[in-house]
Amino acid sequence: MPFTRTEEQKEQRKINYKNRTEEQKQRDREYTKTQREKNKDNIKLTQKNYHDSHKEERKEYNKKNREHITEYHRQYIQTDLGKKINRIGNWKNSGVISDNYDELYELYINCSNCENCGVNFEEKNCDNRKCLDHSHTTGVFRNILCARCNKKRGEGNL
Repeated sequence: MPFTRTEEQKEQRKINYKNRTEEQKQRDREYTKTQREKNKDNIKLTQKNYHDSHKEERKEYNKKNREHITEYHRQYIQTDLGKKINRIGNWKNSGVISDNYDELYELYINCSNCENCGVNFEEKNCDNRKCLDHSHTTGVFRNILCARCNKKRGEGNL
């Protein structure tokens, strides 16, 4: 016969879990991390199997909730995190290669002047909007430039 806990025992376990010390929490995090590393392939396989076996259900859900999902994405893109993820995704699709996209994004967000001509960036003005300049051959980031300087560099005039 399998072991079963009483409701009282279950409640006590929940209380004990919530009242763990920082040391216990850190130990739990480390244990979880090592278990994930050990079982990385198995976890991926399980996730793939789940994904494959629930395709029709997801399709049906998405079809049924299309408007809600679209509105959710529209709102998410307006958040700071949504803007960041969208911008970094665009860079990756454009061929920008970086060891640390978060650091690159912080540099991009905090830059207010073109690193070539010094003009202040403006979102509305096409010539003065901010561009992440990168080598189209290697993908390596070079500078944060205004659109005008970025175009000149692309034409080889800079």
